[in-house]
Amino acid sequence: MELLTDLADSTNAPDGAGKLLVDAHYNRAVSLTDQQQWDDARRQYRLALARDPTLDVAQQNIVFVYQEELRERFAAASAAETVAWVDAQSQEFPEYAEGLRDVA
Repeated sequence: MELLTDLADSTNAPDGAGKLLVDAHYNRAVSLTDQQQWDDARRQYRLALARDPTLDVAQQNIVFVYQEELRERFAAASAAETVAWVDAQSQEFPEYAEGLRDVA
């Protein structure tokens, strides 16, 4: 992935290198989502969205990841701990706050 990032960022990048990198981050995020590796999945979705903020499916999937993690936390934690986690995530990533609060 590092080599692809370097290629996409170079001034001599071939056409489509940036799209290839977005696709690589997105596909990795989907795989990590399937494996329920929430933190790593979110990181990959964010990397894809940093390069293509219009990638709606990544926007939807990152909210799904937050919701699934929240469900897991809610099952294992007290309500106060869950609300504290939602508040912390909402402050760090306000664009996902509404999706988080819908689940909480």
